[in-house]
Amino acid sequence: MSVQGVVILDDQDESVVFTGQWDHYADPVQYKGFSTGSKNVGTSCSVNFTGTSILVAATIVRSGPFSLEFNLDGQVYMNSTTGLSNFANQVHSYHDATFSVDNLGDGNHQLTISNTMNTDAINIYIDYFLYTPSSHTNMSNLNLFVDDRDPGLVYTGNWRFDTADSDFRHTSRAADNTSDAAVSIPFTGNNIQFYGLINSGAVGDMLLAEFVLDSTSTTTYAPPAQTSDITYNNKIYDSGPLSQGSHRLVVTPKNEHLVWIDYVLVHQAVTTGSVQGTGTSANPTMPTNLGASTTNSAVVPTKHNAISTGAIAGIAVGALLFVLLLICLVITLLRWRGRKLPRPQAEVNNNYVPNMYSPPPDPGPAIVQVANTAPSVQLIPEHRGNIPPRKLLGLQPQPTFSPPPTIHTDSGIRIPSDSPLETPPGYTAD
Repeated sequence: MSVQGVVILDDQDESVVFTGQWDHYADPVQYKGFSTGSKNVGTSCSVNFTGTSILVAATIVRSGPFSLEFNLDGQVYMNSTTGLSNFANQVHSYHDATFSVDNLGDGNHQLTISNTMNTDAINIYIDYFLYTPSSHTNMSNLNLFVDDRDPGLVYTGNWRFDTADSDFRHTSRAADNTSDAAVSIPFTGNNIQFYGLINSGAVGDMLLAEFVLDSTSTTTYAPPAQTSDITYNNKIYDSGPLSQGSHRLVVTPKNEHLVWIDYVLVHQAVTTGSVQGTGTSANPTMPTNLGASTTNSAVVPTKHNAISTGAIAGIAVGALLFVLLLICLVITLLRWRGRKLPRPQAEVNNNYVPNMYSPPPDPGPAIVQVANTAPSVQLIPEHRGNIPPRKLLGLQPQPTFSPPPTIHTDSGIRIPSDSPLETPPGYTAD
């Protein structure tokens, strides 16, 4: 089983964006020797990452207050203090886990850190970021940080466990040759670097360690003379360039002086369109140029293959058939709607006056008495158009015969056309 590790991202990486006035602080105990801080309210920095957890490590000045706002994907967290008391005998607290969130969703995230307090001096400096990669993380050109407590490390013999403020993640381990101690580090990558403290200053007190890579390459390390009794964050071993793949480094103490392991960096090779795991994410944007490697190449997306001539012809034929089918559908719809359209209604004229029917005169000797009252039928306006006017009820023509001539006499009464009154009866003079 290879070591697990988490991605480490330096504050000086080009993917970390600072706004406002920020200053750098140099100290060899810090990752790559630098950190970044600000004393002005409103300054901020942001970083994008793809993973399932995030941790911000900082260097904190114990004597002064600070107040930071952490905005992770829109959720706001606050971290403020009036000063720290842990490791009070030291001026600074290194590698402090100022902010951390676990169990994030597998995807892209954005963290923005804002300074919410004006101070006379810079009291907190951002050193580095640690985040757990996921199946969607593009691992090309990234460094994995492997802590001394990583479950993938295999310790044999007696190893001393220690804690110190200057250790990364505040822990380290040490062993000498009295117990046949060794540590085996299986990893996948194209470079490995071993970091630890050196606790001796005199030449006769120097540690001696043996590094065996892939059971073939052996390197013996004896540190140079130290300027102090203890120095932290020393790069004790560097494998140099390797082929990307699975390797194993075995570290063995070779004398009675302690060999300390603080952390290991495993660098991933630059690949084209590389995505770790089985995720389907299409090359998410990830930071580049991490760790000690000098490779600065950006991730290049994979080019798509050109479309063949046969595929183009098939697309054209399919498009033509689709257009013809659409035309037929439109024609059928129009014909169906034509059969279903209602006939136009005849125009109505409310001022229409019906024609009065009068039977034609028929000569004859007899005089017929007509009723003294008009038929009780209301006159109904007729519609114009091709429909013939209907005849009034009760005034139908008489059957053909030879009655005496009928004499009509004008009564002198006139009824307007719009009057609701019934038509007055006619009469016959005696």
